[in-house]
Amino acid sequence: MSAMKRREPPRCDLCGAAMDDVQCKLRCRNCGYTRDCSDP
Repeated sequence: MSAMKRREPPRCDLCGAAMDDVQCKLRCRNCGYTRDCSDP
């Protein structure tokens, strides 16, 4: 059985906190910054 690696969540451009992927939007858990998931 192979070990599955957990994918690191993307990090906020403003504060560096983890971001959640919500309906193709990335939203910061800490400061609320939002960006579209199709942005580079």
